[in-house]
Amino acid sequence: MRRTIIYSLCCASLLLSSCDLDVPVTDRLPDEEVWKDDNLITGVFSRLYNQMQMEHNSTYFEGWDVWNVSLVTASDEGTGAYQAGDLGTGDVARANFNDEWFGLWEDGFKAVRATNLVLQELNAAEMPESKRQQLIAEARFIRAFHYFNLVKRYGGVPIVTEVQQYTGPEDLYGLQVSRDKEQEVWDFILTELDESALELPETRESVERTRATRYAAYALQSRAALYAASIAKYGKVQLNGIVGVNSDDANAYWAKSIEAADKVINSGKYTLYNQYADRVENFRNMFLEKRGCSEFIFWKEFLATDLGHSWDLLNVPFSFVQNGYGCGQNPTLDLIEAFEYKDGSDGTLKLKDASGNYIKYDSPLDLFKDKDPRLRATFYLPMDECRGGIVEIRRGIYDASKSGDARFITSNNVNEYYGEEGNQMKILGKDGVWDTGDVGKTGFYTKKFSDEGVMDISGNKSDAPWPVFRLAEMYLNKAEAAMELGKTGDAATALNMVRERAGIRTLSAGEVSLDRIRNERRVELAYENHRHWDLKRWHIAHIKMADFPTMALYPWYIWGEGKYIFTTGKAPKPNKVFLERNYYIKIKDSDMGSNPMLAPNNPGF
Repeated sequence: MRRTIIYSLCCASLLLSSCDLDVPVTDRLPDEEVWKDDNLITGVFSRLYNQMQMEHNSTYFEGWDVWNVSLVTASDEGTGAYQAGDLGTGDVARANFNDEWFGLWEDGFKAVRATNLVLQELNAAEMPESKRQQLIAEARFIRAFHYFNLVKRYGGVPIVTEVQQYTGPEDLYGLQVSRDKEQEVWDFILTELDESALELPETRESVERTRATRYAAYALQSRAALYAASIAKYGKVQLNGIVGVNSDDANAYWAKSIEAADKVINSGKYTLYNQYADRVENFRNMFLEKRGCSEFIFWKEFLATDLGHSWDLLNVPFSFVQNGYGCGQNPTLDLIEAFEYKDGSDGTLKLKDASGNYIKYDSPLDLFKDKDPRLRATFYLPMDECRGGIVEIRRGIYDASKSGDARFITSNNVNEYYGEEGNQMKILGKDGVWDTGDVGKTGFYTKKFSDEGVMDISGNKSDAPWPVFRLAEMYLNKAEAAMELGKTGDAATALNMVRERAGIRTLSAGEVSLDRIRNERRVELAYENHRHWDLKRWHIAHIKMADFPTMALYPWYIWGEGKYIFTTGKAPKPNKVFLERNYYIKIKDSDMGSNPMLAPNNPGF
């Protein structure tokens, strides 16, 4: 009996890694006919790309609890503006940090099966052999990407490379496969990428720009090897290898990460984005280039409004909200102070002088003078410009005529004034910082990926792209791996490529340390959904987020002087918690029940 395959195309098929490309089916074609038509092949791969979990900028319509499952708020990077807990806080972390909220077991293996089906069809299709091998390589890249997402969450998972067919209850036992060891999964990914990279094109025509290239494969390989090396060095092997990587193999994985990163760096196909002389403007605009830029190796595109996202709707500062949303992911003060000063000195904000007196600033923005330019490009700071207005962040009034704590006047009422008639001002800024409501709680808002050129942000109308792999990460991967191998000079050279572009002082080999490399990664890749996984692969999440308080910066207007001083305080948010068992996500009870061969579940569950 001849099988038929249903494929649908999108009128904007060039956006192969954009949002949902499904359209009503207009025809049913025999599978052998599909592989004779390039447009239909494009449709097949559009579906495969759409199934890739790129951990991109969330949209509200993914669910009411979108910020609860944010990778930003599940780390020490940020917190939701509302007063409830984030995924990483308190009882939420203890009860729900598992597949119900944060995993993708079912979706991941559905996508693996879809990719295996395409590979099966490609092997039987009539087409030129060179074309077949390139398409097979592309599908294997996609499958390796799925396995990367699975292994970093669950450790060992079943490696399935053939299409499983269920025809009746008698097949059930044969379809119940056990978990492969975690190290076997990492090795599978690296081997798949070694082999597929050679068949993938070095570049793509503009219309196919978001499809995988040889260097997308090497970028994924560099990241995967870096993760495997970290887990080998800092993690531990448990459950007879179902989770964990042999520590003796760490150096080989570090070397593999460098080798793959170098293939991207030395290809000559990519350059660090350097289009604007102003370093703030340069870093900010890189993420607003709608169709990619010189630094992007592999990225997800959007097309407003039908294929847009709602990043601006969800993250715009409080007084600029539309349709009732905004303020979504506020950076912690801890992250703000991770950004160094331009001269390379520690990034701790200068709130008091050497005598312990508050430093008075003419403007809140003066507090951040000479800070790493990436800070202002990544976040809205107090009294920053936004959408033709000002992000007015003020905790209250400081009146030196009073004594003690009474000098600090704040309120729970946004409309309360201080002073006498004719000489009054609102105590609180229109954008916070207040302890009530859904206004920002930390004194900062998100600017990265925010497009002020989009005037109507009331729905999924934003279309800034999402960088999955970019060149700066390759330099940082190389710097970290080289440092782990004791190659300090190589580490410094790679690290300084990123620092020089940022506009901060480069470091000598003697100044470079693993902590500085990790911090550079933290600020360069902030809010790009790396930090959560970095804390986990370094196995410091349970230390860094052991009852981690979300701290805030509080600007105070000095009454009668027109200047500002600053204090800090704990935002009204539950402390973040990361339990050691959370290094691996729990496999859902329903999945364990339907396939007993998956047992045992991950440690601690």
